[in-house]
Amino acid sequence: MKMNKYMGIGCLLLWGVLPLAAQKNLLPAGRVLGQSGTAGMTAKRAAAGSSARADVYRAGTARQPVQSILPEGTVARLKRFINFRRKNIPASRYTTADDIKQFIDPMRANQEPVNPAENISLLGVPASRVPKDLKRAVYNSYINVIRLWNLYFKQQEDLMPLLKSVFEPTVAPTFTSLQGNKMTFFFSRNLAAKIAWLHDRPTRGRMEITSVFGETAFQTFISRLEKENLVFFGEIHHHQPVHAFLGKLIRQITKQYPNRRVVLFTEFIDLPRNIPDSYKTLATYYRRVPQTPVQRVQLNEFSQRVDYAHALFLDLLTKNVEIYPLEDPTQKVIFWKEQMIDEDSSVFTLTQRNKVWARVIEYQMEQIRKTDPNALFLVYAGMGHTSWLAPLSLPKFFANEHPMVVEITEEKPSNLTLLYSVWGKEDSFFNSVQVLNLHFWKGKDARLLAKQTGFNYAFVVPKQIIAK
Repeated sequence: MKMNKYMGIGCLLLWGVLPLAAQKNLLPAGRVLGQSGTAGMTAKRAAAGSSARADVYRAGTARQPVQSILPEGTVARLKRFINFRRKNIPASRYTTADDIKQFIDPMRANQEPVNPAENISLLGVPASRVPKDLKRAVYNSYINVIRLWNLYFKQQEDLMPLLKSVFEPTVAPTFTSLQGNKMTFFFSRNLAAKIAWLHDRPTRGRMEITSVFGETAFQTFISRLEKENLVFFGEIHHHQPVHAFLGKLIRQITKQYPNRRVVLFTEFIDLPRNIPDSYKTLATYYRRVPQTPVQRVQLNEFSQRVDYAHALFLDLLTKNVEIYPLEDPTQKVIFWKEQMIDEDSSVFTLTQRNKVWARVIEYQMEQIRKTDPNALFLVYAGMGHTSWLAPLSLPKFFANEHPMVVEITEEKPSNLTLLYSVWGKEDSFFNSVQVLNLHFWKGKDARLLAKQTGFNYAFVVPKQIIAK
């Protein structure tokens, strides 16, 4: 089978990035995902870079070489990645290092990209209307993003894991890659506006954040749930202390509120397969939640349905916690058939998954509230799905609920918030912790600060934690 020539840059950019948005049964490389609000700096101002503040985020000049943001040793790194994947990935879903070199060389020559592709919907466009040079269109959209990053973020490159974990453009010659790159271009400009907003704020938000520690942190958070209806817990995957802490937290929530029905939704368990699905495509697939079963996970089916955080879910099911799945396995199969490796965790893929999850949550909440109007709903997923900074993240679908976003990380606060970029990685806020830490916003602008920085509450869990 002929190998595709335009795959590997996305693979390279994924190299070394922690899996943030869950990729169960896909490739184990995930991302986290800016919010669309301009918050004091319009998209036009961000794109033009007309303000003095915006200049702070530029590279030394407005025309930095495109290759300046690409890492060294590109081809060698690709070879290592390809050799690692070759045994498990069909030939049609990876490319060779020599092939991808043909894509990289023009960028090193600093070729000028054209303007971003016209703003049209590409999914479902008949073949007769497909642009003749799709590969060139994707190439141009990719270069546009790289140039934008050089313009606004080059001086902060080492402080912006969020860019490389959430907003990475892709080079696969597909409609979804082109659409995803246009989304990345738009949301990257808004991310620059948020950075400028926080940078300009008096004390840069330091006076509005509160920190509490140890058992006080634990009880402080639980007591604040009394008036909440919907809470999103976001993690960086594969950290056992986080799982142990979350299990303890959820168990305590059920004890603290015995008169409230506590319901947990999670991305880490699959919905039933949507049948028939053999003829579905990304352009035609739509999961209609009321017509497909959404059933509570039972303890006796644990081994068949849970393949992540086993100890956590086994403990919760044993304690009779009500859990519902979110991940759509049929959608994952379609992604696998129609997309390429560097798209598995793209902005486009992430937001498409979120849309299904939001419909599931909304429908099930409505059903549960018929009998339990004061139920407390919890959602557990990767930060790429829960952060306020993520494009079309889950909490944004539930604005009327005024949801709370909680980040849980191991040892240090997440480097995917704007605090990491604006305060700096050497700030004492990012020191390692020996006891449980809880950070949250206070004052009249608490919710605004949350949406601008990514979180309402942030737990930092020590490596050694006693899960009582």
